[in-house]
Amino acid sequence: MSRNGDPLLVKGTPRGAARRFVEAALADQTGGCIIWPYGKDSKDGYGIFYLAGERLRVHRYVLEAMIGPPPGPGYVAAHTPGVCHNPSCVQWRHLRWATPYENTQDRRIDGTYWEGESHGRAKLTEAQ
Repeated sequence: MSRNGDPLLVKGTPRGAARRFVEAALADQTGGCIIWPYGKDSKDGYGIFYLAGERLRVHRYVLEAMIGPPPGPGYVAAHTPGVCHNPSCVQWRHLRWATPYENTQDRRIDGTYWEGESHGRAKLTEAQ
């Protein structure tokens, strides 16, 4: 027990739970935020899961399943400004295809873009 922990304690996501959650999110008719409860990217908090050994971002997978592939190269799955900007939200109605520039502008609208004193490494305030 001291080396491996409790053998009766289930660690990680139960097999198939993430896929069932995605299927439920795709079928959701409420339009409210659907927060991904499983693994998240430690860098930015977006939901991730593995399908056939491939690491996928859940919000991109959901958007492709409901809307279709990106309209061109370089497009990203972006949260719609003013509606939702929670990286853990996988509600397809809150997502859209956008260029990286459009996604940055969306983040400015929502106040989630790190610039000025809101940047994590800022040393001065706006007043200074």
